[in-house]
Amino acid sequence: MGVTDQYALYSVRSTDTPNTQARPQRARDLDQLRRPIAVLIYGYEYEGWPLAPVMDAFECLARREVALSERLAAGFEGLVHPVHQRGEVFAWEVTARSWS
Repeated sequence: MGVTDQYALYSVRSTDTPNTQARPQRARDLDQLRRPIAVLIYGYEYEGWPLAPVMDAFECLARREVALSERLAAGFEGLVHPVHQRGEVFAWEVTARSWS
């Protein structure tokens, strides 16, 4: 998602023409952007600090405002950094939540 798209999520109103529609004001209006949006998180694991509870908390909070796809994850390890040596990459597709 580019900077323009991020701005569109929080922009109050477009002023391009006098009759323009209001731009998306909340995350539940994501479908108005008419393009796929995803969240990608890189997480590093340490002894005693597993990532699973953090990702569960993220999903719980995010689902208050949007619909998330199933969690996709891929692990990595063997990095040369002295502290950040292993972790996982997580991704979800984000869509507007049906508000009924």
